[in-house]
Amino acid sequence: MIHTPHTLSRIAGLSLVAISVTLAGCAGAGDKYPSFAIPTPSEDVGRVSMQFPNVVVRDPIDAGTGAEPLPQELDARLAALSARALNASQSFGENAGATTQLIQAASTAAIESDAWTEAQVRLASLNSHYSDGRLALAELDILASNAHVTLATTDTIAEIAQVQDEVSARLKDQERILDELNAKLEQ
Repeated sequence: MIHTPHTLSRIAGLSLVAISVTLAGCAGAGDKYPSFAIPTPSEDVGRVSMQFPNVVVRDPIDAGTGAEPLPQELDARLAALSARALNASQSFGENAGATTQLIQAASTAAIESDAWTEAQVRLASLNSHYSDGRLALAELDILASNAHVTLATTDTIAEIAQVQDEVSARLKDQERILDELNAKLEQ
């Protein structure tokens, strides 16, 4: 097919019309026509509340921090979390020696062997004690975050940070031990 200058100008004209119509949809001409423009958070709130009339939607600007206030008995809460982490650490320490011996014996055994299976079970138990300490640290992290967001005193923030550091140090030692035991069992 041979394109004459007249045919090419018609194709170009139709292309410009098609592009113009497509781009006009993005302009957002009030409520009469649909818009392809990205809605602002305020527009989004209105749209969601119309689709779900029973849902209360707060304006993102007025949503607040979402942080919970610190507990009244913060010292007691910190002591409880520290004790929880310490108990988990002690349980970890009590079981680490026996688990290490089982893993050393199982490292040369076949995967199907009873020794390897027992080592896996003991390693899972050790991971469970480690996880208990991690959960205590997670709660401490939430307390620290809430303390910062609610503009708690410097002393309060420092008190939470001290307990976090103690728990973190114990967990780092446990992570090192778990990494070594996992490496031995995988050989």
